[in-house]
Amino acid sequence: MRSFQAIMDGVESAVQTEAGFVSAGVYRNVDTPNKFVPVEVWETKALPAAHQATLTRPATGRTSKAC
Repeated sequence: MRSFQAIMDGVESAVQTEAGFVSAGVYRNVDTPNKFVPVEVWETKALPAAHQATLTRPATGRTSKAC
């Protein structure tokens, strides 16, 4: 679980520089501790999609930058 949390902390740190990003958090299910819910807050509904578009290459679908 600690390694997962470390990964999620890194994601939050990386995305903080994106235009329109407000905040992010990862919430753990109280009844089922191995279930998590990531939550991101952006200034508009369109911004998360624009951010996602920067993460994948159209031809391969592979991650193009860390985040």
